Amino acid sequence: MVVLVLMWTVTHKLGLDGATSTVGERDSTGSESRAMLDDTDVATKPSWAQVQVQSQRRRLVAEACESNPNLDLTIEGVLARKQPNIFVSDSHKVVYCSIPKVSCSTWRSFFLKLHGATDYTHGEHDYGNLKKHGLKLLHKYSPSNVTRILRDYKKFVVVRHPYIRLHSAFMQKLANLKDPQFAPNYGVRIIKRYWKNPSPQNLATGQNITFEDFVRYITDPDVPFAEGNQEHWATYKYICEPCLIKYDYILKMETMAEESEPLLREVIGTNLTLGMRNVNPAHHEDMSPYDAIPRELMDRLWGKFGMDFKLFGYSLEG
Repeated sequence: MVVLVLMWTVTHKLGLDGATSTVGERDSTGSESRAMLDDTDVATKPSWAQVQVQSQRRRLVAEACESNPNLDLTIEGVLARKQPNIFVSDSHKVVYCSIPKVSCSTWRSFFLKLHGATDYTHGEHDYGNLKKHGLKLLHKYSPSNVTRILRDYKKFVVVRHPYIRLHSAFMQKLANLKDPQFAPNYGVRIIKRYWKNPSPQNLATGQNITFEDFVRYITDPDVPFAEGNQEHWATYKYICEPCLIKYDYILKMETMAEESEPLLREVIGTNLTLGMRNVNPAHHEDMSPYDAIPRELMDRLWGKFGMDFKLFGYSLEG
């Protein structure tokens, strides 16, 4: 155990100073994640419990991967997908896998601010803006540099309960129509595929689909792979490939307030803090939207997302 603490205090500490600022995002459930100012210079050290938790989470990932081997999967194959999710900060020697609906806007805002961005407003987290401020996608590097980065940089990922995240994506992208591109696109496809005698208005707008419609669509084996695995409802395994990329730190959105500070101080080496307030626990435990989903669809859903539960230690009870 002494070795673990020494690794935190010596190997992980980069000793870099950073500016303080505020970033944040609001989840579709109405809960808020806010990055707050840290007005002290005292580094936040990980507790024994935090060190043990990270060790347990890495071990859980390793065990799940060992029991579900995919011998055909290679890092070259993952990079060939050119997914816009695995970011690299060369200046801070950090790799971050960004998962939609898991505080990704907060973290991208944080990295923009960390890299000195002052000319952006909240929500401008597209790759072009991130690249301009020194944050690159892993697949943009040469194979030799990818090997070096994955060997030498610290890597982290943030997850949340897979089914709570899935329902949050549905609510924001298709039910609440906060993103005007999703309902006319995916909503219309869902209606055409499953509805009988839809109205011209529904066919034009893609509105009024149900959560059951959505679950049926993303688990339908006849739906093209790219549609069923759009990044907002793709699995954590597909987005971040933790069986290939050995993440040093696995954070959970449900306990982000306690878990983010040691990472920011000891690994990234900055006084800029996420300082995230814990979101309303009810939003992370409410599984009631799944009560009306037929057993057949729930079985298909587990077939798709079950590995995420095993990898990161979540249960169906929420």
